[in-house]
Amino acid sequence: MAYTSRPFNYTGTLPNQVQNDLGLANDNFDVLGQAFIGNDPTSQPIKRAVYIGSTAPADAVANTLWLDTSVNPPRLKVYNGTSWINFDADTIDGFHASLTPAPNVIPVSNNQSVIPQDFLPLFTPLSVPYSQLYIASSAPASPRLYDSWYNTNTNELSYWNGSAWIKIDWTKWVQNDIWYQLGKLRISNGQLQISNDGTNWYQVFPVLGRIVKVIADDTNSNDNFKIAYLTVGQTLLVSGKNLARAAAIVPSLWIGNYYHTYAGDYWFGIFPSNITISDGYGECIAGIGTSVTVGSTSSRNFVPIQEQANEAHNWAHFSIQIVNNKMTTASVGHGAAGTCVQICIGSGTFPSSGYFLGSFCYEGTRINVDYLAITRQA
Repeated sequence: MAYTSRPFNYTGTLPNQVQNDLGLANDNFDVLGQAFIGNDPTSQPIKRAVYIGSTAPADAVANTLWLDTSVNPPRLKVYNGTSWINFDADTIDGFHASLTPAPNVIPVSNNQSVIPQDFLPLFTPLSVPYSQLYIASSAPASPRLYDSWYNTNTNELSYWNGSAWIKIDWTKWVQNDIWYQLGKLRISNGQLQISNDGTNWYQVFPVLGRIVKVIADDTNSNDNFKIAYLTVGQTLLVSGKNLARAAAIVPSLWIGNYYHTYAGDYWFGIFPSNITISDGYGECIAGIGTSVTVGSTSSRNFVPIQEQANEAHNWAHFSIQIVNNKMTTASVGHGAAGTCVQICIGSGTFPSSGYFLGSFCYEGTRINVDYLAITRQA
C-alpha cells in the first residue's frame, strides 16, 4: 500500500478528543514523511541518517551514527550497542593514516605526493649528518633532531624525529661489518659486544650519524662503559674531552684532525684503550723557515702522535693504524704561530684487552682536546 502522509481525513462529526488524536496522528505521519526524500518512507532513502550534535543521542540503538560536533573537526562515531566507537575515514583495520611518523600508523603522501622520509627505514647509520648518542635506561628529556638513544633496558636503538623516538634495527649493518665477519663483533643476548682477543668481551653501543658525539662525563667512572661502535665512514667528535669513545680492535684504520689550546713543546699522544703502556716511541722532523730539526722519544707510557709547539695553538692531521697488536700513528701538524711544520710518526703496544681508541694526553698527562674528529676507515 502506498504511503499517505495524512491518512485520517474523517469528514463527519467526532468528539473533540478523537478529532485531536487523529490530527496528532496526521502530524506524526507528516514528520515521518519529511525524514525521507520525496516524503516517501516506502521507497526513498532517509534524508539524514546521522544524528548531529555535541552530545550523544540518549536513545541510540546498535549501528546508530552520530556526528560529534563537540570536537574540531567533528568526528563520526557509531554505537555498538554499549559504547560509541570512532568511525574514522582515515582508519583501516583500526590503524590511522598519518603524515607524521608514529608507531602503528599508515603513511600517506604529502601535498607533493611524497611519503615523509621519517617513515622510511634507515638502512645505514650514515643516513643522518650528526647525532648525539645517549646511553641510558630512560630517554633524554630534551633531545635534538636525529639524536640517538640506546635503551639499556631493552637494547633498542632509537632516533628522535622531532616529535617521537623511532626504533631502528641496528643488527643489519653490524652483521655486514668486517669486524663481525672476523669474529671480533658479536650479538649476545641482544647486546653488541666486541673483543680484541676473543676472551675479553665488552659491550659497545651502535649509533646513527655520519658525525657522532657520545654524551658522557669523562670524570665520572660510572660513564666509562659508554663506548660507541662506529661503522666504516662514521666520525667520532671529541670536544672539550679527553676520551675517544670509539670501539677499536685489531685490525682497524682511522684518520683524524684535531685542534687544541694546550701549550707545551713536547709530545701529544694517546693511551691505547685508556691503558698505560711502556714501549711508546716517536720520531719527528720539524721545519722552521730554512731550518730543519729532528727529534725522537722512546719508552713512553703512551703512543706519540705529534710533537707540538709551546704555545696555545696546536693542530694536526693524523692517522691511526691498529695492526699486529700495535697502534701506529702518522701526522702532519704545526704550532709556533704557524711558522713550524712538523711530520711525526709514533708507535706502541695495543693491549690484547683493549677495545676502544683511548684517551689523549700531553707528556703522559691526560688533557682535553678542544676539537677532534676521527673517522673509521676500515
